[in-house]
Amino acid sequence: MTSTISTYERYRRQTILKDFGTEAQDKLSRASVLVVGAGGLGCPCLQYLVAAGTGKIGIVDFDTVTLDNLHRQILFGTADIGNSKALAATHRLHALNPDIRIDTHHCLLTENNIDELLQEYDIIVDASDNFETRYTVSDSCSRLDKILVFGAVSTHEGQVAVFNKSDRSGRDPVRYRDVFPIPPQAHEIPNCAEAGVLGVLTGIIGSIMANEVIKIITGYGDNLSNQLLTYDSKSNKTYLLDLSDLRTKIDNVSKIESDVQEQAYDDMTSLHQNIDTDFLFQLINNASADIVDIRGSEETPAVTAFPCLRIPMQELDHQMNILSAKNLVLICQSGQRSAILARELAKKYSSQKRIYSLKGGVNQLLRNKFQNHHEEGA
Repeated sequence: MTSTISTYERYRRQTILKDFGTEAQDKLSRASVLVVGAGGLGCPCLQYLVAAGTGKIGIVDFDTVTLDNLHRQILFGTADIGNSKALAATHRLHALNPDIRIDTHHCLLTENNIDELLQEYDIIVDASDNFETRYTVSDSCSRLDKILVFGAVSTHEGQVAVFNKSDRSGRDPVRYRDVFPIPPQAHEIPNCAEAGVLGVLTGIIGSIMANEVIKIITGYGDNLSNQLLTYDSKSNKTYLLDLSDLRTKIDNVSKIESDVQEQAYDDMTSLHQNIDTDFLFQLINNASADIVDIRGSEETPAVTAFPCLRIPMQELDHQMNILSAKNLVLICQSGQRSAILARELAKKYSSQKRIYSLKGGVNQLLRNKFQNHHEEGA
């Protein structure tokens, strides 16, 4: 049994913080957190939650450790290759802090088991790496009214948000499906295995996720409720987006039919339009639109098929005065960032111009180019 003295010494550097103290530490010791995914995001998140003294931690992961995990999944070593991630993580975390209760779930989350599993925990952390799990987790959190801390990474960019929690101003909680109502189609957005990721980025984003969990539990500082934080590791720029106005009227998300999804999507995007490449080229041919690539300046491939300005999303709002056309089309890699930014800008500029987002983004332009080349060569 750990003595009071050793417990005090273990956490002393955070309990002496102003506005934290032993009261916040006590809240941590009574809290329970489930981390879905013990990969690039889950590893640093788990490490800091366990080190901070979170009383009960659950780990869900069905995968095993592989060699190409090790550059970013820092709980594992070469000797762990082939072993269960959930079990290997539990072993390493127990060594870090034996006073924490860790529940290991080496299982695949499905609609049949997820509600029962999530019910046991106060806060859910989505550190998964695929959209099927992400939507399954978010829908269950909505049904169970569980706070959801979300994180995602791709190449050099990461995102963090807190869903299902009212913000300081008392606005109703935003849910994951309020922002992303319809799952992307298979292969529409490349995963880390296809697009690559810098290992240190997962450490940064995973640590931010742990920070959000600790703040929510203890009430220390401000958390990202109803906000989406985007971090660019190449430029060190951040972009904070208010999600409150993006809420849709989707109810009973576990049983949404496709036609209901489409209607909710139309409602959410009423201030702007998501357009396909055919309509984009109509605008280009009519010379009636400014086309803006909102990706970071170092993201590739560059758009060269038509005139296109390169203005990173963090800077576009401050440069709207240089865009004179009555139409504005935003492009990003997959169409997600551009859709979010288009909705945000439309609230301010819809009386001045029509704002569009290209569905599928640069990925769709590349698919069209490949298809056209294939048809010409057939």
